[in-house]
Amino acid sequence: MHESLRYAIWGIGKASTTKLAEFGVINAAQLAALDPSRARRLLTVVGGRLVFELQGVSCLPLELLAPTRKGIAVTRSFGQPVTSWQEMSEALTTYATRAGEKLRQHQVVTRHLTAFMHTNCFNQEPWYANAAHGTFTMATNDTLQLAEMAVQLGKQIWRDGYQYAKAGVLLTELQRETPEQLPLLPGVDTERRSKLWRTVDQVNRDFGRESVRLLGSGLHRKWKVRADHRSPRWTTNWNEIPRVKA
Repeated sequence: MHESLRYAIWGIGKASTTKLAEFGVINAAQLAALDPSRARRLLTVVGGRLVFELQGVSCLPLELLAPTRKGIAVTRSFGQPVTSWQEMSEALTTYATRAGEKLRQHQVVTRHLTAFMHTNCFNQEPWYANAAHGTFTMATNDTLQLAEMAVQLGKQIWRDGYQYAKAGVLLTELQRETPEQLPLLPGVDTERRSKLWRTVDQVNRDFGRESVRLLGSGLHRKWKVRADHRSPRWTTNWNEIPRVKA
């Protein structure tokens, strides 16, 4: 068996090498000279594209920049049922804050936010689920704007009398962050606000997540998921690194 073709071209494996050798194609030059339609019949559409590429015809152009994420979601089940709007407001503020961190981490902004909540469908309590959608005038990754929108939408769909088990925030219509963005609001210093949130992100990375957070996210937050049985964070938290006594 001729193995030179297999090792010379990425995507040509053992089976393809054998098949091509039966037609006298044993090196890259001979494969490049093959009729693309014949290569497609032998090696499927991928083989046809490969021959086109060898002939200098681009079929899958390289991306110089990584594609923008399509969406960002922050959702959590509650540690205990949420029955008051105050607790739900705190949860939505917390999730929106985390979503803002993710936006800035990936250097993107959002135009559309969805807030949702639902009860537990596996118990005997009444079932309720709903979602609300909002669009920003200008694309943003400003945590305060995200939190305000999330709480506003959550208030629209909140219904008293239910035991909510889960809620979340979903961001879509993401765009790359650019310095040419217009001011968020009249009289707002966009650049200063951006530096503020990036400073907050850095503080939280250095001293632990939520070392600095919006007051609206609550202080006691009994609704948060209990982490009694969580595995130790040995690689991300200094305080949980194993200690050995000599």
